[in-house]
Amino acid sequence: AQAMRVTPNTFRGLTALKQLDVSYMNIVDIAPGSLSEMTQLSFLALDVNPITLRPGTLTGLSQLRNLTCFETELYSLDFLQDLPMLSFFEESGGSYSLPSFAFNASPHLTHLEIRSVTFMQ
Repeated sequence: AQAMRVTPNTFRGLTALKQLDVSYMNIVDIAPGSLSEMTQLSFLALDVNPITLRPGTLTGLSQLRNLTCFETELYSLDFLQDLPMLSFFEESGGSYSLPSFAFNASPHLTHLEIRSVTFMQ
């Protein structure tokens, strides 16, 4: 499948959307601010995408509570700082260092599952 890049125009106008599942879409990039209009989004599935989530990528998703990233090639968890209401996070297949502050910005986190991850120094 052809690589997909999410731009600010990809989901423009979906301000009332509460759930978004873009699993298996071969997404390689989400430009910062591309999802920021989705202020009501509470569930996001990014499973099986070769994507790197950077700080700013998920900015504006102030109501996001559930995020799944199974078999997603994460290289950092820095994007978690943009998700203050996150309560459910599942991830597998990443390769990153886990800084001591990784979950400081996630006081509502009640479910954390990290599987098949390579932790780097």
